[in-house]
Amino acid sequence: SGQWMLDGIETENMEQLPNGKFFGFLREFLTDADFRLASIDFPLTFIIAPQDGDEGGETLLDEESWAELYNELPDLSSSIVCIDYGQTTISQNRKTMLLEGLSSGLEMKLVFDHSDGEWKLIKIEG
Repeated sequence: SGQWMLDGIETENMEQLPNGKFFGFLREFLTDADFRLASIDFPLTFIIAPQDGDEGGETLLDEESWAELYNELPDLSSSIVCIDYGQTTISQNRKTMLLEGLSSGLEMKLVFDHSDGEWKLIKIEG
């Protein structure tokens, strides 16, 4: 009848999925402020998109600036989240996550890089 219907639930081990290890990292990144701080590659590149005649631009955030602006991330219960945003293939070493507010219309891209066995947030575009 043209409607989407849930017809089953797959119960796979999250680690076995293509993004499984990243999802485990992301769960901790979003819920644990100390882990989040340790998982940011400072100075963090922050790109501000042009809005309403403002030029926008790029800056670097240190730990103090991060604490003032972004230590509390958006509530994901009121956001749409897309992993591998804009990527044509699933990368095992780079993840771009798009957060989009359902009611606010605000967007934020978080770019993560995997090197030396660790995921790090390397860039935010807002």
